[in-house]
Amino acid sequence: MANCIFWGDVPSEIYTYLLGGVRYSDVEGGWPGVGNINADPCFVEPGYWDPNGTPEDVNDDFWVEGDYHLLPDSPCINVGTNTPPGGLPETDMDGEARVMWETVDMGADEFNPIRLGIVKKTRTGRAEFVYDCNVTFTNLWEFAIKNVRLEMIKASDNIDINEPNVSFGDIEFSPRESITSIDTCTFTVDRSRAIEPAKIDWRVKCQRADTGQPLELTINGVGSSGLEGAGEGKIDFGDLAELAGQWL
Repeated sequence: MANCIFWGDVPSEIYTYLLGGVRYSDVEGGWPGVGNINADPCFVEPGYWDPNGTPEDVNDDFWVEGDYHLLPDSPCINVGTNTPPGGLPETDMDGEARVMWETVDMGADEFNPIRLGIVKKTRTGRAEFVYDCNVTFTNLWEFAIKNVRLEMIKASDNIDINEPNVSFGDIEFSPRESITSIDTCTFTVDRSRAIEPAKIDWRVKCQRADTGQPLELTINGVGSSGLEGAGEGKIDFGDLAELAGQWL
C-alpha cells in the first residue's frame, strides 16, 4: 500500500494488517518502509469527535466531518511514488488529476497549486458570462523561482479563453510560498452547462532564482475554486433572479 495517510486514531488491527506493506505513506508514530514519513499532514480541517453530542442525545459523542484537502505547507506534497503496485488512479477525491506537479502526493487529495479568484463577472447574454480572475500560484519546487508566467491553454468546450496569460512580476517565490498574480486572465463561459474547472489546464513558465535556468511545466486537469456555479449543473438561483429582473 502506497501514497496513503494514516493519522489520528487508527485501530491496532489496521496497523497489524499493514505491517510490512506500507510504502511512501505518512503514518503517525512512524513506520518502517521505503519513503514513509511521520509528520502532521496539515489537513485543512481534520474531523473530530464532539463531546457535546448530537441534538438528539447530548450524551452521545458526535463525529464532525473534516476537510481533508492538503494545505500548501503539507509535508505530504510531492513525496509519494508514481509507480505503486497496481498503478495510480487517474484522478484524486475531487476528480482532479492524480499527479499535478511531477510527483504524486500522499493521501486522497492531490494538492492544487493554482486557484482562481474572481475579480469581475459580467453577464453578456442569458447564459453567457465573462470572468476576470486573478490566479494564486504555489511554488512546489524545492528551490526559489522568479519571472513566473502562467497561461491557460485548455478548458472545457463551454469556455472560450479570451486572455490566457497572467504574470507575477519579477519577484522570487520561495519554496511553498503562494502569491497572487498582478493581472487577470479572462474567459467567457456558457453557463447553460456546469463549469468544469477540473478541465482547465495551465502552462507554467519561470526561472530558477539561483541559476536562471528556464523551467516549463504543464499542469493538467487543475480544479479551481472561486468560480460560482462550478459543478452545480445549470444556472444557479442568483442567476435566475438576475434574469427575471432583466425580463420584468
